[in-house]
Order: sequence, then C-alpha cells, then structure tokens
Amino acid sequence: MAIEEYIQQAHGKSFVEYLQYKGPWAENKYASGTMHHKGCSVTSVAVILSGYGIDKNPEDIRPKDGTMINITSVLEQHGLKATRVNKPSAETVLSHLKNGDAVIIYAGGPKKGYSGQWSSTTGHYFPVLEADGTKGYVSNVGSSTKTGWFEMSTILKDNIQVIFVSK
Repeated sequence: MAIEEYIQQAHGKSFVEYLQYKGPWAENKYASGTMHHKGCSVTSVAVILSGYGIDKNPEDIRPKDGTMINITSVLEQHGLKATRVNKPSAETVLSHLKNGDAVIIYAGGPKKGYSGQWSSTTGHYFPVLEADGTKGYVSNVGSSTKTGWFEMSTILKDNIQVIFVSK
C-alpha cells in the first residue's frame, strides 16, 4: 500500500482513502488544472469504488485527455446505482449511510457564496462512508486534516448536492 492510501472499514466494506494531492496522479492534467487542485470528483469516485470491491485508483478514473467526469455515469458504468439529490436533509443522508450506502457530498465554497467549511474556492466533492448516531465519517480526498467523524450538520453546512451510492 502506498503512503497516500489509508483503509476505512464501514459496513463490511474496505474503502481505500486516496488523496487527490498525493500519489502519481497528483500533477496530471484534469479539468483545466491538475488532479492536485481539481481532482476531488475523480478521487472521490475511486474511494467509493474501492469499498464495493472495484480496484480503481484515481489515475484509472481520470480521463487521459483531462476532461471532467460525470460522477454518476462513472459509478453506474461500474455497476453501482448513483442518485443525485439537491440539499437533502441530514436525516435522509444519515438513513442512507446507516443502511450501508456511501455518499458523495458536493459542497460550495466562498466563491459561490458559501462559508468555505470544505472548500476555499468554488466547491469540493468528498465521500462520506458511514454514520454513527448523528455523525458521519468524512474521507476528505483534499485534506487530511478534515478527515474523520463530524456532526452531520457540519458535513452538510455548505451542501449543494449529495450523490447516494448503492449496489
């Protein structure tokens, strides 16, 4: 296992916690920038796929021409169900997590009028892998200091959209 990978156990799944800014993919072209700065969507998908036994790292997911991915399409191409919901309630997100589903949060940043809890620019994707009570486990692909257990109200603070993922 490379240094940028950590394992999180959740509901009988083993998620590899990749980081967009560490690893051989970090400086590769993606979305008018590099994976380091723009690769949160790709890296989030790789984390989620790992939990469902699909061995794909961020470089395997990244389009080689550097264009952006459609998260739900990539997840569905790998046999998973992916449903986008705009600003669901904390109870809805917790219910999905407690049922063994994973989620990907899209949070807005200050340049979109949000607080910047999860992003210092326009927005950020990150997986949430499980729930315990009112908390969720954030696998923040863009920050090792913002990974761990957080109250759902904190996780959803700048929530724009949630992608619910299931088998």
